[in-house]
Amino acid sequence: MATPTEYAMYDDEAPIPATDEQGRYARITRAPGNGMPTYVVLIGPECGGTIFDEQFPDGTSLPRGRFAAWSPMKGQVGFFGELEAAADAIAETWPAPAGPKGTTEPKARADQANARCGGTLRRYNIVAEAARLHAEGGRTVAKAWKDALAADWKRQLAATPIPDEGELENCISVLGGEVHTAQWGNDEDMPTMPLCRTGAQDHMRTRYTVTPLAITCTTCIIQRENRAKRRAARG
Repeated sequence: MATPTEYAMYDDEAPIPATDEQGRYARITRAPGNGMPTYVVLIGPECGGTIFDEQFPDGTSLPRGRFAAWSPMKGQVGFFGELEAAADAIAETWPAPAGPKGTTEPKARADQANARCGGTLRRYNIVAEAARLHAEGGRTVAKAWKDALAADWKRQLAATPIPDEGELENCISVLGGEVHTAQWGNDEDMPTMPLCRTGAQDHMRTRYTVTPLAITCTTCIIQRENRAKRRAARG
């Protein structure tokens, strides 16, 4: 069975560049015709399902959701307010390719969580990678899954933007204590929080404020060094 390979959205006339960071489905194309706007969700080269835009001419739509999704794997999938959500739901109805020895996910609970956290395309890639590694020989099923997850993690790191250190701010609790690197890329209305797990998760009720002081948190210092290594590796 074909698996998702790319994502692009097209309007009536020209392709619109788009990015699906989680790789949830293959591609959405606008089906030709002058009637109800219809979209085809492609899973690789195959038709994975159809989405009907049920918005009324006056711009309103039923409370159940504007986009009606249908999949040959399930029939009616549901109604959704966003086109991408409808495509995601269609992709979820397709079975993932079989992994090593017919398994579809790792047996270890921690590895299961890591394998399930991504979107459809990302999970398909992990399954296919695990099957390939196991077929090469020299790996147990569990080892094949772990190596496939490690390869996926490396791909995610490679695709993650690395900010310049000069763009980052430091923060400290209003009660004092260690100085952390502040989280970056958040909305302006989000509270200032440490980037490291120790600060962000262990002290979620603590208020932080930006500070010009140098970081003293050991974890944040290690993360800074790792960012420098990744930045150097990318050239």
